[in-house]
Amino acid sequence: MKRILLAASMAVSFVAVAQVDIGKPYKIESDPSATYYNLEIGGSGNLRTIVTKREGKSGTSFSKREVNCSNRTFRYLGDGDSLAAMKASKPSPNMGPLTARSISSYVADQACAAQPKAK
Repeated sequence: MKRILLAASMAVSFVAVAQVDIGKPYKIESDPSATYYNLEIGGSGNLRTIVTKREGKSGTSFSKREVNCSNRTFRYLGDGDSLAAMKASKPSPNMGPLTARSISSYVADQACAAQPKAK
């Protein structure tokens, strides 16, 4: 029984890490008609940043989030219909809690599971 649980745990971990690949498309259950891409993951320790691209029926958008992995909070550092618009937008002043099964919660899980590369 322990082997089966360990194998299942390892399989789940593998799937989660595999979805963190930069540029690889993925779906989010709460937004089924859209496709997401991680464009950049940065930071270290419990504080991470992640830039995502969303393609859906309403068009393409980009978001940059800052995530605190230990206390499950986040804030938008920028968002817009292009990377330039995202970079030009103003960041949210405060961190807020992640809501279970929300888009930001799923994106935060991606950021926290990743091993960002130093620049």
